[in-house]
Amino acid sequence: MLFHRRRSSKRSQSGVLGAVLLSGIVLIVVGLGALAVDLAHVQTVQGELQNATDAAALAGAQDMATDPANADADAVSVAGENKADGRAVSSGTGSTVNVTVLPIDSSGDSSVEVDASMTINHMLARIFGRTQDTVISRSTATYYPVINYLDANQFFPIAPSIDDTSQGAALNTKHIGDNVTIVVESGGSGGNAAWVSGTTNSPANTNYMRGLIDIALQLAPPNSSIDTAIAADGVTKISPMSQGMHLGTNILGTQEVSAMMAKPFLVFPVISGSKPYVQSRTVLGFITVKVNSVSQTAGQFTINGTLVKGLVQGLGGALPNAGSADPGGDLSNISAATVKLTPAS
Repeated sequence: MLFHRRRSSKRSQSGVLGAVLLSGIVLIVVGLGALAVDLAHVQTVQGELQNATDAAALAGAQDMATDPANADADAVSVAGENKADGRAVSSGTGSTVNVTVLPIDSSGDSSVEVDASMTINHMLARIFGRTQDTVISRSTATYYPVINYLDANQFFPIAPSIDDTSQGAALNTKHIGDNVTIVVESGGSGGNAAWVSGTTNSPANTNYMRGLIDIALQLAPPNSSIDTAIAADGVTKISPMSQGMHLGTNILGTQEVSAMMAKPFLVFPVISGSKPYVQSRTVLGFITVKVNSVSQTAGQFTINGTLVKGLVQGLGGALPNAGSADPGGDLSNISAATVKLTPAS
């Protein structure tokens, strides 16, 4: 009988332990379920709030092109047209919306930043004492304008071709943000661009080209003997130079290259056709490129950069509406002006 009692006691203890373990497992499962439900809720609200700030930032940035004074108000209004957690994303609904219109930078770009936060109530995580969380979202959109007017001596004296493919994809397939390679070779025998003076009767010598570069980079004042009138009076022809910086004068490490790298962008006239680039060509418009690097070898000058603004279609100084002249290439893929979200840093 004693032996029987001991076995019953052990069974009783095992049963209690099993019940405790089962209760613990149930509590863990319930807790994990509660956290999963509320985490999914947080992620859903986060996505909804992000959509609201994205839309608001884009609306504000678009206003920078036409109605900058209302960029702030329109961004707030568009945010309020969106919902997160079933509530309008606007102050007074358990959320806050702040809009910052960032100063226009040296390249003329304009940005609008929208911050929003919303307090949400948890459903099951309350059993752990966590009743609320605050979800935060930030979006920035930037308006990248076109170059719609050029003063005399503003363009850089190199003209890339829109349809030349010797350096990879042609310019007329590029989008804002794409890499651009511009190469001038000795005598116009290669590359995808030509040194240009902006007139049809300029002397072809290295000193002249350096003078044009200095004026374009604002390292020297305009000079009446160095006339880049193409950007001022509607001259529609350029005379590619057969000589230039690639023929014996190395400008690497000079103030010209330093100035090129420091500029937010350079404006280049564009032409069409392929090598040799030793005859007059019609100017089709202008592109703007942020220079990332410059290299030079015997007989070759190369600029690598990023397309940062749209191409202005038109002939010479009649910018940007030069009539119905065919620009000579499909430029539809080169965006004129762009509003887009800026990735978070």
